[in-house]
Amino acid sequence: MTHHACDLCGTDTPLDIGLPETDAIGVCSTCGFVYVPERRSVAEIAKAWDELYASGAYDPNWPGVKARLWYVAEWLAQLDGKGEWWSRKNVLDVGAGTGFFLDEARRRGAYPVGLEPRLANVGMVKSRDISCFSGSVTADKPLYGKHHVITLLWTLENCGDCMEMLRFAANSLLQGGHVVVATGSRILVPYKKRFRDYMTGETPPDMHASRWSCNSLAEAGRRAGMRVVRENDWVNNEWLVVCFEKGEADPFAFEHDDPQAVVEYFRRWSVQWP
Repeated sequence: MTHHACDLCGTDTPLDIGLPETDAIGVCSTCGFVYVPERRSVAEIAKAWDELYASGAYDPNWPGVKARLWYVAEWLAQLDGKGEWWSRKNVLDVGAGTGFFLDEARRRGAYPVGLEPRLANVGMVKSRDISCFSGSVTADKPLYGKHHVITLLWTLENCGDCMEMLRFAANSLLQGGHVVVATGSRILVPYKKRFRDYMTGETPPDMHASRWSCNSLAEAGRRAGMRVVRENDWVNNEWLVVCFEKGEADPFAFEHDDPQAVVEYFRRWSVQWP
């Protein structure tokens, strides 16, 4: 295990939420970001996800998983008001799974390609007649070409280094391109899941090393050299989806959450919907 300071601002004095279920989770005392300070290496976390897939404990064919990916594909399709947002765009989906999302993007006019660390999944993506790289990201190196759209769908919170992932995505964009992040994180929004279902489970905490609010995601994007151009109605949906473009944001526009408000949010949740 390696100790990590806050991924966003570097502060190393996390607040303790003070609940048994949250022992491994910290809230940054400066920016309110929710993260796991003690983590295995990026490679070890990736291996743990591969083992989880192999065990059958997670299946990308579950209806709920397909539903959320369809939602993102269709929400983006409608951004231009014509249903043509995807048309003729090269798309790289990082953490492509078995390729369901890329299939949906292709049906809407995109030219898809996947990036997936798990070899069995790579084969399933290719079986859909979609190209797929076998591998993972490397910071600041666009090893897999440049693209109009980079998607990180329920991937950012599961990786060992969220900022490395965002910088990779930003550096892999073509001029005028977009990075799209979707996450099921529930921070400072109406409760839609039981506390124990969200905070506990059989997987080690570092397999979900970050938990996102819209503010913290905007700040992470800014620090990776991007700015938010669109976001979904995340208050009334179970999912948060943010669309970024590359560009210099206001260096003084520090997006953050009130750390104490985040701590109290979790404490109330544990009482109101345990």
